[in-house]
Amino acid sequence: MSKDQGYEQVISLGGCCAVAIQLRRRNLRPQSLGLDWISNVDDSAAGAVMLSRGLRNRFADFCLKENLTPIVREDNGNRGFFDEKCRVHVLHSFRSWSDDPGWYERDIGTIRRRLQRLFDIGETLSSAYFVFGAYHEFEDALAQDVLAALKAVFPRLRLHLRVMEFDCAEESRTDYGELEVFRYRRKIGDYDMHKTSSEWAFLDEFMPPSQLGWSGRLRYRLWKRLAKSLKRGNCDLDYFLGGVR
Repeated sequence: MSKDQGYEQVISLGGCCAVAIQLRRRNLRPQSLGLDWISNVDDSAAGAVMLSRGLRNRFADFCLKENLTPIVREDNGNRGFFDEKCRVHVLHSFRSWSDDPGWYERDIGTIRRRLQRLFDIGETLSSAYFVFGAYHEFEDALAQDVLAALKAVFPRLRLHLRVMEFDCAEESRTDYGELEVFRYRRKIGDYDMHKTSSEWAFLDEFMPPSQLGWSGRLRYRLWKRLAKSLKRGNCDLDYFLGGVR
């Protein structure tokens, strides 16, 4: 929740893992959502297009088995996938997908449950601050389309979208009201994954959910989410235990 703007939650829309990592560093990530570890290292514009389309069709064509190519991260050995159709990397601490016939239902099932949580936000929150990170610069029209998709999916939600683009020709900030586009010259690097920097300082203006107090309204939301998860038979403890990756 923001100290001055009153947003109940800051939510990562992916684009780069740094967004979710910076939220977690500040205790601003109360649950894991499906876009936290979606990365667009090579083509940020394609990532924005995938995000807009996915929000509108509830990610119906995302992570289909026939489109996935397994990958292994060189820095930590974590396994993931590259979605050939959506042109995005799905990075996560997946189990082995080479010797387990049930890897798709288990691992991609986890992603889909977390995507469903994103859509459930419209039922549990009245306001949210969304952040999309980008390794490269792309046209503002694509960012505006992401905002339009968010407003279509969450018509009752008071929202704000912040797009952070790195490796840009010039530094700038463009304010469209509910949308802000920030461009930075520097590239995203390991520093963003392990420490913090001035570009992420705006997150310090938000209050961690743990500091809001256990009001009756928050308790009702928590139990409502738990009841929904148990009813579906897919209770994911990561959702309730602080968003552990």
